Amino acid sequence: MLFGTCAPERPVLVLAPPEIGDGGRLLRDLYRSFWTPPTDDRESIRIGLIPSGSKIRFRALERMRIRAYSEVGSWEVASPNDVIWVVETRRIVRPAVVSYFAGVEHRLRGRGEHHPNSDAERWKSRGYLSARWVGPSAMDLEIGGSTTERWVLSLTPPTSEAIAQSACGDAKKAWKVSCHVYGRVELPPLVQANLRAENSNFSKEFSGFLEILSPQGPVELLDFVAEDRVGEPSAEWFGPRLFVVPGLDATLSFVQSTPFFSYLEGVVPSEMFSSAPPEALRSQAIIARTYAVRNVFPEYSTRPFVVCASTNCQVYRGLKLKKPEVSASIHDTANLVVRETSGALAETFYHSICGGHTEPRKGIWGGASQPYLDGVDDEIGSSPTYPLNNDARVEQYLLSPPSSYCGRATLTREDRWRWKVTLSRKDLDRIAESQGLRPPLTDIRVRKRGISGRALDLDLIAGTETKRIRGELEIRMLFGGLLSSLFVLRSVQNGGAIDSLDISGGGYGHGVGLCQMGAIGRAEAGQSYRQILEAYYPGTHVASLSPGGVAAGMVK
Repeated sequence: MLFGTCAPERPVLVLAPPEIGDGGRLLRDLYRSFWTPPTDDRESIRIGLIPSGSKIRFRALERMRIRAYSEVGSWEVASPNDVIWVVETRRIVRPAVVSYFAGVEHRLRGRGEHHPNSDAERWKSRGYLSARWVGPSAMDLEIGGSTTERWVLSLTPPTSEAIAQSACGDAKKAWKVSCHVYGRVELPPLVQANLRAENSNFSKEFSGFLEILSPQGPVELLDFVAEDRVGEPSAEWFGPRLFVVPGLDATLSFVQSTPFFSYLEGVVPSEMFSSAPPEALRSQAIIARTYAVRNVFPEYSTRPFVVCASTNCQVYRGLKLKKPEVSASIHDTANLVVRETSGALAETFYHSICGGHTEPRKGIWGGASQPYLDGVDDEIGSSPTYPLNNDARVEQYLLSPPSSYCGRATLTREDRWRWKVTLSRKDLDRIAESQGLRPPLTDIRVRKRGISGRALDLDLIAGTETKRIRGELEIRMLFGGLLSSLFVLRSVQNGGAIDSLDISGGGYGHGVGLCQMGAIGRAEAGQSYRQILEAYYPGTHVASLSPGGVAAGMVK
């Protein structure tokens, strides 16, 4: 049945198929994604390519169909290639029903497994009589798909977001624990939106969500952002199953559902050179697989996906970077992850270039740390004196660095291994003003360094005023986005004020966990992926992700 057509030069048919399936069931299943991560490389993972936006644009590279599901009827668009489609939200038709929980631990378990009562009883003895383990909402769905479920130890029964936040605040204050608010969607929202073709006159409203079917080729997602802090958009190719799904706040998510293996094919070359030695690629595949399942982002618990595609999670650029050598590394390490001695999935943080020594997790992000994330030496042979906790030691280390795996790797760029930045008086005045200080700056002092030499606390001084900057990332962004906070400062004074500032630094990234260039250097030196992983996560071991040991790391 024909509902409408676009301009003759670009015809678009809107069809009403007699039956295209139960959209409500599909939407509910998407909203369970956070709670049902994959247990096997063959299972599907849902990725938030655009986690949240009011407008989403994509292009048909080949002929495709767009299927609109709603509660009062469904319809389908047959799209020629090269049509640019735009989806924009209008209003919430039906708010979502959501339960919130104050979670102090999270675990993965095989379906049907039970958690020991001692975990909840420990919190009940502290006065949290409603402490319980909560898992995915049934939402009248038949059991299927992933055999793994995510469970959270909540201090509250199902409640409002405000009450859950209050309970977390009390627990943090009283027990010095990490506590996060998790939301569980019991009934997804219904949002009215508009689908239109940017280069034709087709436009149609819908109340529901969209599925994009493109069996002949990928779909090009426009305005994709891999690095939120930079915000530079690109156009990337994704397939085969894509959705535009409404969020709780009337925003839209562009979601891909793809086998876990295919997801890793897009992550590994986005995070490491595909020309890296096979053992380095294998180590990256294993830690990327572990990271995707182990690392929990509570803010995504009420979204229709489990992981994002930017540096907030792991960079995933879809099909353009797919390489045979990368696919082989994933195949060779199928279903392998890094586990702690307890069997829990390890926290497999990683970064580009450590500069000679990795940094403890606690120094960068605070909170509880694991022994295997206490910082390790990346040097070949004898080690210098550590810690690099003062300016003189760091300056000597940067000027005369010992031989290290990340420095020796053939793919390491010299201007990222050791680098320099100069800031003018105008730059420094802008920095002072951004921190509420009246220019000019009269001194800048590093107050605290980590074991790797990275600046963790820094003082900006303008006359009698001082502003302390805390945190490795905050310090890097203060100076315009430095490659790392492993640096020393040299200022040129003029009349008591800093006239210019020379920053000499080393390394690229936060410095926690695996050093990617170090892994490449170790592979070039003949180390296996197991030796590489043991070097950067000492005390851990490689094991299967599959049922029989799916315990995740606990938040303590």
